[in-house]
Amino acid sequence: MIINTQLSEFDLIVLAVQPKNIEEILEKLNHSIHSNQLILSVITSVPLDYYEDKLVNQPVIRVMPNTSSMIGESATAISIGNHVTESQLEWAKMLLRSIGEVYVIPDQNMDVFTGIADSGPAYYGTDGASGN
Repeated sequence: MIINTQLSEFDLIVLAVQPKNIEEILEKLNHSIHSNQLILSVITSVPLDYYEDKLVNQPVIRVMPNTSSMIGESATAISIGNHVTESQLEWAKMLLRSIGEVYVIPDQNMDVFTGIADSGPAYYGTDGASGN
C-alpha cells in the first residue's frame, strides 16, 4: 500500500478503505501528516477511540453518509474527535451539507445510525417497501 509522502500539503485527508486495512494505513499516515490536518473517515465499525490511540493529537471526524447522498438528500451523521477545532467542525459540516443534512451524534451511536440510515433509504428505494 502506497501512501503519498506529500500528504502534509493538504488540510483534509479522507479515509475510505475497508476496515481490515485501517491499521496499516494509520501506521503509514503517522509518518506523513501533521497535527492540524483534519481526517474524515467514512470507514464503518472503526470508533474514534481507535483513531485517537493510533494518531495522537490528530483531529478526526467519523462520517457516515447514506445512499441518498447520490441525489443530495443524505442524512449524514458525524462524530467529533477530541482534537477537532470549531473551525474544522464547521468546515466539515459545510462540505458535507453539499450532499444533504448533517447530524452530530455521539460516537457510540454511530453503528446504530449506520444500520438504520444506510439501509433504510436503499430498502425504500426497492420493491421491498411496497411489498412486491
